[in-house]
Amino acid sequence: MIDSMNHGGDMQTTDRHTGSGQGRAPKPTTPAAPVPGPRKGVAALATVILAVAAAVAMTSSPASAAAPTCNRYGAWDIANGGRIHGPAYLPDSGALPYQWACTLRYGARGNPVLALQDNINDCYSSVLRYRIDSDSSFGNQTRNALIAIQRHHGIAADGVYGPQTARTIRHQGWIWTPYGYYWGCTTLP
Repeated sequence: MIDSMNHGGDMQTTDRHTGSGQGRAPKPTTPAAPVPGPRKGVAALATVILAVAAAVAMTSSPASAAAPTCNRYGAWDIANGGRIHGPAYLPDSGALPYQWACTLRYGARGNPVLALQDNINDCYSSVLRYRIDSDSSFGNQTRNALIAIQRHHGIAADGVYGPQTARTIRHQGWIWTPYGYYWGCTTLP
């Protein structure tokens, strides 16, 4: 029997007795898997454990759920003596520095929401082609703008301001230059 590949990728056979090329090659049989030795068994077990751990991690709640709720309008120092502003978390103990890895979602109110709204207006009004109300209330307008910004950056567009969104989006800030302060937008340090 002579085997050759046709253009469709199927295996064709030529019967050595008749010369006919009309048949298909029989499906190959799968050889029995070798019995794993001690090293292969340990590697297989480790693979299974890692796969289960990954599955558990993927089905657990999102990272933003583990982050505390933003409770301040925070500021962080950046290069050139500048500062960047945005929603922040400050523990009840008042221990500085502010933590930027915090969460805001629909229904939140207060200064952290105002910080987010200011960042949206100052850094994304040209992307959105509109401004939102800076009213310290995380309602539909803020959520919809945040979803559009998340899509713009190619991250999960869930309308929740969490650690991933905080790291990705631009925040308002300033730096000192020889000509005075320069206001602009940048990502968190």
